[in-house]
Amino acid sequence: MQLQLCFDPTSDRLELTLDLAAEAVPASAPGDRVLVEAVPCILDVADEGRLLGIELPASALPPRLQPLARDDLYIEIEAGATPRVVRSVTVPATISWQPAAGRLVVSIPRRTEHYELLFPSGAT
Repeated sequence: MQLQLCFDPTSDRLELTLDLAAEAVPASAPGDRVLVEAVPCILDVADEGRLLGIELPASALPPRLQPLARDDLYIEIEAGATPRVVRSVTVPATISWQPAAGRLVVSIPRRTEHYELLFPSGAT
């Protein structure tokens, strides 16, 4: 699995792209199609405005990916971080599934009234 995180300044959103290895994704099922869906997700945000991880509800995943997550799917962004304070906030996300490429794209707002991500390096 390859993970890429990009900032789109025009929409002020972060886009997390997961390119899943072909062997990790169950075979395509009939009806497997491009999917775009708005779902709530939970962000873990460190005190310096760093994004630590994203939790997606398993029910929001495309059917082909649901076997990969026993419960909800947690994607760790910053491994090994030891922040002083971690806050969990619920935010609206957009999930886009591209079955032909084995690609899942999660788009989240960089800031709301409850948090601001200063990704990638946090406050200076």
